[in-house]
Amino acid sequence: MEDLYRRTMRELDSTWRADQAARPAPTPVAELAGQPASRVFTQYQFPQYVNNDLVLTLRSGLGNIPQLVLLNRFGAMRKVVTLGSLNLPDMLSVGGNRVVWAEFRQSPRWGQVVHSELKVLDLKTRRVRRLALGTRYAAPALAPDGRRIVAVRTSATYHHALVVLDAETGAVLHTLPNPRNDFYQQPRFTADGRVVAVK
Repeated sequence: MEDLYRRTMRELDSTWRADQAARPAPTPVAELAGQPASRVFTQYQFPQYVNNDLVLTLRSGLGNIPQLVLLNRFGAMRKVVTLGSLNLPDMLSVGGNRVVWAEFRQSPRWGQVVHSELKVLDLKTRRVRRLALGTRYAAPALAPDGRRIVAVRTSATYHHALVVLDAETGAVLHTLPNPRNDFYQQPRFTADGRVVAVK
């Protein structure tokens, strides 16, 4: 059994090394300056560029509850908002000085009824608005200008649709057809905001 293990590891090692050599070199990174050394575990996840000087990220750890923070290029941190129960936190999206994410919201009367509503944060005013109350949206993404949101809507009968919403009012602008009822994941606008790409 040990011989089989060694041969397998040797073969996989050579396969992995060949695969790694064929890939392009990774983008060089540098640690963000000015981060204080903390004795309490803290992680910064799902970074999103706001502009050339600011990065929005989800900060969480043993010493704090999940919150969105802004980090500048020198490592200075500014808390933006404390979050509720996130639906797929890796689906944060920034565009047009706004941030959108989906949060679970439980019915106050019927405990088993759970919705996934959209929250939109204006980074200038720090105002958070709830859009599409009582709906089941997931994986929202802002257009580069911040005026539209594309999201996956799932009905109570599990019919999935891509919808484009007005980021100010939450009104549905377009519902894209899904005759095969494909399960959409991670929709995103292209850089020019004219096309939606989806996985």
